[in-house]
Amino acid sequence: MKLSRKKTFILVVVILVTTFCWLLYNEFVPRAFDNPLPKRDIVFELSGSAGFMDADGSKLVVLEYVNADVNLPRWLGEHGEYILFRGHPWVLQYATGNGYVHRARRIPVVDSAPVSGTRDVIVSMPAEDGREFVLTKVNTKTDQVGEAYMRITAGTFSLGSNPTFEDQLVVSLGYRDEDNNRLKTELVLYDTTTKTQRVLVSYKIQNSEAESFIERPAFSPDGKWIAYTTASGIYLIRPDGSENHLLVNVEGWYTGSLNSEPPSASFSPDSQWIVYHRCPVSGCPDWGIVLGKIYKMNIGTKEEVFLTEGGNPYWRLIDAE
Repeated sequence: MKLSRKKTFILVVVILVTTFCWLLYNEFVPRAFDNPLPKRDIVFELSGSAGFMDADGSKLVVLEYVNADVNLPRWLGEHGEYILFRGHPWVLQYATGNGYVHRARRIPVVDSAPVSGTRDVIVSMPAEDGREFVLTKVNTKTDQVGEAYMRITAGTFSLGSNPTFEDQLVVSLGYRDEDNNRLKTELVLYDTTTKTQRVLVSYKIQNSEAESFIERPAFSPDGKWIAYTTASGIYLIRPDGSENHLLVNVEGWYTGSLNSEPPSASFSPDSQWIVYHRCPVSGCPDWGIVLGKIYKMNIGTKEEVFLTEGGNPYWRLIDAE
């Protein structure tokens, strides 16, 4: 059967449009397992890109993402098949290894931390009145917002790399007076079942604003320790409030800006080591690129090992597929 010129033209146009759409889809639509992330132990930021390495600093891989600077990367998913990062302070972003970024929800998100081994992310969102915040859970797969954990009445707050253990949530809360002067910061353990909270540490401001900082608290995977950062260093404390002590001296990271990037601890899967960055002599810069050096330390022996250059490292707590 011979086709008319008109039908031939229409067929050619359909084929060309279909081919173009297929090429466009494969080029610009990121899919989860087309390009899996490197199977490494630690993810970190390096000059706006994502770095990946094993726990001894070997097998280094660096990935760049289109139109996004990677800041504060953290493993996300059942096997760490995604990384969550703060490429934009108001949108949850996550990515695989294909160089393109997924945007989970276009909602105001001030801080976020993944729940290890899941697609869930704990986020801080504005409350209905717009004057306070609530900590709640968002599933990046279903795009569902879960029940709110706790209402934040403090002026500032901070979540660490692994803020949950069973039904416990650890968070730091900063309080200010009516003139916006910093008063104190508290390390708080919140029970998500009973909706009650307990203050583990409370720092009142004394000689300088930096002395009142408590930043990025995180649980060890076995739930026996909580790590947190102050102006003087990284501390460990038991969940019952005992054995509070300085583990890593990192004085000098605070530059005087409230957005200075604090060195913070991420535990190894066996809870025996932490990984963290040390800032340059000039201090940690504001939100963005941390040009520091990454170390790990044994929490028992205090053995410190240099790994590589970069910042904000995060240890994978689950096995990669």
